[in-house]
Amino acid sequence: MSQQYVSSRHRIVSAFPFSILLLLSSVCQGGMLDQYFYVQDLNTKIRHYVQEYLATSGTKPDFLYNPDYPNGRIVEFYAHWCPHCQHFKPKYIEFSIRLHEMATKNNMKVETFAVSCVPNKSICKDQNVKGYPMTKFFPPHSINGTDISPFSLHPHDIMRKVGVSVQQDINPQNSFNTDTKLEISSERNMNSHVRGQQQHRRNEPAEVGIKAPYFLQRSRAEALQDAHLSFEFAMKTAVYTSDGPLPKEKQDVLKPFLRILQKTLPVTMSVQPLLNDLLKNFDMLVKGDDQLNTILERHPAPFKKWSESSTLHGTGYTAGLWTLFHIMSVGLVEWNQMVLDDDQLLVPSEVADHLRSYIEHFFQCDVCRLNFMSEYDSCSHDRCNRLISKRKGTLNQYIEFPLWLFETHNDVNTRLRKERIELHDEPESLTTEADVMWPPLSACPRCWLAEGRWDENAVFKYLHASYWSEGDTEVVRSLGEDRQGTISVMQHASRRAEETTVQGLRPTVLFTLVTSLGIIVVFWQRKRQFVRKGIHKKV
Repeated sequence: MSQQYVSSRHRIVSAFPFSILLLLSSVCQGGMLDQYFYVQDLNTKIRHYVQEYLATSGTKPDFLYNPDYPNGRIVEFYAHWCPHCQHFKPKYIEFSIRLHEMATKNNMKVETFAVSCVPNKSICKDQNVKGYPMTKFFPPHSINGTDISPFSLHPHDIMRKVGVSVQQDINPQNSFNTDTKLEISSERNMNSHVRGQQQHRRNEPAEVGIKAPYFLQRSRAEALQDAHLSFEFAMKTAVYTSDGPLPKEKQDVLKPFLRILQKTLPVTMSVQPLLNDLLKNFDMLVKGDDQLNTILERHPAPFKKWSESSTLHGTGYTAGLWTLFHIMSVGLVEWNQMVLDDDQLLVPSEVADHLRSYIEHFFQCDVCRLNFMSEYDSCSHDRCNRLISKRKGTLNQYIEFPLWLFETHNDVNTRLRKERIELHDEPESLTTEADVMWPPLSACPRCWLAEGRWDENAVFKYLHASYWSEGDTEVVRSLGEDRQGTISVMQHASRRAEETTVQGLRPTVLFTLVTSLGIIVVFWQRKRQFVRKGIHKKV
């Protein structure tokens, strides 16, 4: 049967006996449905009562902005890329069903809503949403919401808030337990066909008995593209979460982090013109969201989609962000091998501190952020001893930084797997702990040792091959004999990209072309006197 969609003036349609969100055609055509969790269509098997607000016009939702709204309601604010928002989805659906049943039994109407903050950024700013998932309770005839911990939601508590005295139901079939999943939670990919998302169901391989690979191969070019897209996405969605200028505390975190990226990402990477512009106009961008968007609009990414590898287990943003951090970590080693002035060396422990600060202030998945900070502050993976706190170090000491980040990332992968199993989002037999470790054995046999140990020498070589190229190394090393030459070429290329207008070419493309030309000239002039000292000979 063909899909049927019906629009409404308020973009939310209630139909007895179920609250069914019917999609607007403009949203479907715009390809935005992958940003929404709770959309239902006429073919949805298991109905629920979460009403999803769609950003289809400038009209703001009554349930948040109308002080005369008659019903009490719970509103979840979330981001589609947030892993723990994904984990919370079945809980919230179950909660909406139980709350509806209880309210109906008491002849009341208490509603559940959801707002996706990526397409509804201004609404979430108005609600002072700092992290995801976030839930608020709004009493009848009020727009003053109260924060409620999402994972402690219970229908009885909400009914009490609207003035109903609830007797504890002793029937276990009617009880609500935030740690227990009903059959609805098995619909892990509910409405995936509606959201327009290509779901990769690893538990449904093409042939029975054949396990699909957990990781897909990705080229270095795709890795750099994913990192660029995630950086751009972060600048658009994570920097400003409220109106007004950027708080001083956040300014003090963002600027040094941008400088680190400028130094540690490949000189010819497509995101460099944007980084240069952000730093050049930092005093302007901190004045408000509009000023930041003006800079971002000058440097549109030359690609629009994350690679299939990054979207295999969810959204591309988080995978691309990890890729950005990994490129940065390898770039730290490259940068420190390049500079002649010790004052320009990057201190691994300080760079790690800046990374932690960035995640604390600009990564909005609450549980993810708190987990990372907890592991970091407890010196997990021997961070406090292995990352040197002095500028002058050996190559092996610098390499500890990308290795530490690699171990941290794998630790996150294994923790997320355990959470999915505990939440019954996937059967334990679907994967092993080794399956979610990167790189997979098939990609780097030399990286793996017995009993879950790694060959760190082989791992770094693999990281270097995945996120850096010998061409990048030759560039920074040849120009490294004259650090001012490196800066001059980058500044000249950036200036030319900003000043030159060529029909059909974006500033990012111009930057790459001009930078490459400058590099070729300088490299050719120095080639005869250059004595090669490549990293691959030292490791």
